[in-house]
Amino acid sequence: MGESRDGGTVPMEKGRFTFPKSEKLCLRDEIEVVFASRTSFVNYPVRTLFAFADSADDAPRLKFLISVPKKRLRHAVDRNRVKRLYREAFRLRKSAFEELVPEGKTLLLAMVFVSDKVCTFSEAQASVRKALSKLSGALRGEKSNPTEPLSDVDS
Repeated sequence: MGESRDGGTVPMEKGRFTFPKSEKLCLRDEIEVVFASRTSFVNYPVRTLFAFADSADDAPRLKFLISVPKKRLRHAVDRNRVKRLYREAFRLRKSAFEELVPEGKTLLLAMVFVSDKVCTFSEAQASVRKALSKLSGALRGEKSNPTEPLSDVDS
């Protein structure tokens, strides 16, 4: 149970909505694996790339990276805002992504921002939600080639 500002208690949802350092995709070797795998799909305004890696028992089941190229958004404040919005949207949906990962594996997930306009939080949430549905469809084998654009299941 959490506390509200007025001193009352607010029921907490099941699960933890954290995003620790161990779940951030930051090792050069892991990033190279994701970009070399060529398994991706475009879900405007992001391109989602993913790969699986073997993991130890105590390793996280999911690692995430968001990239916003300077070519798309020239101002650092805009790039940082988009990254912050996508990290927050991902943090709230992380448990759904973890359910897709087979036992003994780690899902390496990268999102590359491809739009030239700063998005809103609701757009980031919708994009992450659609990426989740496309990724789950790709992992279940609904399409034979996950690099092809997948149909939008969730709108």
